[in-house]
Amino acid sequence: DAELDLIIIDEAHKLKLNTQRLKLGKILADKTNFMMFLTATPHDGRDEDFLARMQLLDPYISDVPSSSYLWVRNIKEDVTDINGKEVFPPRTSETVEISLTFAEENIHTMLDVYMKQRAEEAHTPKDRNAVRFLSIIFRKRSSSSIKALGVTLKRRLAKLGTVNADAVLQNQRYIQGADGDDEDFDEDEFEERTNQAEGFTVGTDIEQEKIDLRKLIATVQELGDKDSKLEMLHDFIKNLKTKDPNAKLILFTEYRDTLDYLFNSLSEKYRVGKIDGSMDINERKKALNDFRDNDGPEVLVCTDAAGEGIDMQFCNIEINYDLPWNPNKLEQRMGRIHRIGQVRDVSYYNFIIKSEKSIDGYILGRLLEKIERIKEALKDKVYDVIGRLVSADDIAKLIEELSQIPSSMWEPRVTELLEKIEKTKERIIKENEQLLTSHRFDKTTLVDFHKSRKEAVDKGEVKRFVQTYVEIHEGNCQVVNQEEDRYKITLPRDLAQLPGEPIFEGTFDREIAFTKNWPYLALGSKDINKIITHAIKPSVTCLRHETKSGLLSIYKLSVIDGKGKSQNAKIVSLFQNEDGKINEVDTRSLWSYEKAKKSDVNTNVLQSFMTRSDEHIKKSIEEISKETKNRIDKVKKSAIKITETYLAKQAEYYDKKINDNKNKISEGPHIEKVIKKLKNQKGELREKYDKRIKSIQEQYQLVTTLELIGLAWVIPDMEANIRTEIGNAGEAAVIQYEKNRAATQEEKDLVKDVSDRDTGYDVESFGGRCIEVKSFKTTGSPKITSHEWETARRMKDDYWLYIVENALDKPKISKFKNPFDIFKDTIRKEEVLEYRYVIENWKEV
Repeated sequence: DAELDLIIIDEAHKLKLNTQRLKLGKILADKTNFMMFLTATPHDGRDEDFLARMQLLDPYISDVPSSSYLWVRNIKEDVTDINGKEVFPPRTSETVEISLTFAEENIHTMLDVYMKQRAEEAHTPKDRNAVRFLSIIFRKRSSSSIKALGVTLKRRLAKLGTVNADAVLQNQRYIQGADGDDEDFDEDEFEERTNQAEGFTVGTDIEQEKIDLRKLIATVQELGDKDSKLEMLHDFIKNLKTKDPNAKLILFTEYRDTLDYLFNSLSEKYRVGKIDGSMDINERKKALNDFRDNDGPEVLVCTDAAGEGIDMQFCNIEINYDLPWNPNKLEQRMGRIHRIGQVRDVSYYNFIIKSEKSIDGYILGRLLEKIERIKEALKDKVYDVIGRLVSADDIAKLIEELSQIPSSMWEPRVTELLEKIEKTKERIIKENEQLLTSHRFDKTTLVDFHKSRKEAVDKGEVKRFVQTYVEIHEGNCQVVNQEEDRYKITLPRDLAQLPGEPIFEGTFDREIAFTKNWPYLALGSKDINKIITHAIKPSVTCLRHETKSGLLSIYKLSVIDGKGKSQNAKIVSLFQNEDGKINEVDTRSLWSYEKAKKSDVNTNVLQSFMTRSDEHIKKSIEEISKETKNRIDKVKKSAIKITETYLAKQAEYYDKKINDNKNKISEGPHIEKVIKKLKNQKGELREKYDKRIKSIQEQYQLVTTLELIGLAWVIPDMEANIRTEIGNAGEAAVIQYEKNRAATQEEKDLVKDVSDRDTGYDVESFGGRCIEVKSFKTTGSPKITSHEWETARRMKDDYWLYIVENALDKPKISKFKNPFDIFKDTIRKEEVLEYRYVIENWKEV
């Protein structure tokens, strides 16, 4: 009976029709107020699955276009960091063709003859399907490695005649169902079921077939250590390591027999690790961590157990020793190293057999050529849609067809498949444009990201609040480990008496919390929320500031929908000076004030100040109301349109059913009852529509509320006038300096005084530079408020400290980029109500 606020489902593309995941999704959708899907593959070409997912978010979705209001799609080409630099590096794919010796080619010829004989012995559809499946197994093994083929042939010899066609087809259905993009794929069972099928035959002369198998096995054994493909791999890795001795390579194969073969061979020359489906999750993690270590394996050999859910962006070279016939697997392999965090260009090398004796080598080679040509249209995106360009079944059917005809007739059949891929490409381009229309990431929003970083409430803000609030109220905040940002917090007496632990430990650092499994002290944790709840009390006080005097008012603005849920909320702080000028200021500027003794304030004066502030806040109310209404109106409009489309299609459905039944009226009186029922159901659509529209209108009826949560009369320091004069002179000098530094008028226009906003710095300049100005009549050691210090820590290289000496006469400016990093180990902390950070050694830097 629990009701949740929000459910986030990652890898949401796995919510598909006729799956337990989709059933779970329906249950969760009924239990939550909001649901969010995350996926890199929102639409895999199957509209039915896509719509089933979208209907969990809005049950009235009836087609792909109508769902567009529900999603925002960011593609790799659009993803940048906060400075606009592309996150994903370029990637290239190269086909490495393997030339076989005559003896090796002969093995492929003998295998083709052997499998053709089996096909000729199959006379029923069931037997033909079973032989076809068996042929796929052997062809894929032979292309993977001669070693894998030899092992498979020996297993077949030992089990020949022990499996019937029904068992093979049952295993085939499992394998084809599992041989996809499901990370729950069980490699052990996959191998076991594949191996079971190897014992099937339709031949009546098993002894003769065993003789043929022994000849084939003997021919494989006669090769001895000769393996052209393995030799090419050794030479290839040697060349790569010669160019970059520190290079790490990931090597993929479909089969464990091949994996063990490669592992043993490569281990003679290199440090080699491996990941396969027989390893549990902890063993895989260890293998991956070992590979990540600079002194760990140089080569990691993997089956497709490492193809999904594992990040290897520290490695940028991938070799596909064999190519899976299921293109989704190839797409997943490629995604392992082309991920956020990859800083080098990515290279894929695909090994295929160059021989007319290898049908799949011929087909896969042509497919790779086609993919490279498609890259001209889709660019890097081609690597993310390989699984949609061609299916495993397409490849299997073509290989079977080509095995029945001379090689001189292969080209027309392959051309047909390539033409089909070309049409698929055009469809994908059209679908992508449809899915991305009006929903691509807008790079101009990077400006908002910079703004967000300036305004963010991060771990420093939380820690400062907890330390100060707890200690002011006679609690204790004790450092347990400075490097790990770990603290032991003893709550004040009145807080300790409330439900919960009176003493607790934890870290303010997110990464350490997750790595060490320690309590994470952040917004949202029950311990921090208890302190915040205790602190949130509307209050009136008197504060002192170095230069300011006037009224500080803090308001909470909220926009509530018809269900009573908040659609937007904002804290707005206004400072009104004695001249009546009002500025919106950063609420965190409270850290720049000190508590003062009560000041005699005329009630009429205070009321006059409050009236002006209340009048000014109306502008903020209008802005948040308009912003929220514009956003909600789009959603409401979409919801109404979707409802109309959905119910119109329902009406069409009932009309068709009614007409179909009218044509059957001669079948009996029961048809009239069916028609009557269908007409009643159609008639109910109007009532359903009216009810739905009313619900939408009520749900998105918005009300804006205003609450005054804090009020402070601010009195100035005794030396405020001279400080203001010096400060203004210093800021004027800095602004002039920045304008002189500007190369264009556009850059000059970006230089502005923002000191009235109390943002933690005084001047904004071009290039994202935010400047805190500390000015002196002659010289001195600047004192940084904790608000300014935390802002410097949060903004890093975007934050500058300009120290102005002789501000009133001949200003001399000294500049420091990222002052937090420069002075964090040498500052002297001076306790006031909170802290001032004194930089005494700035002239030595």
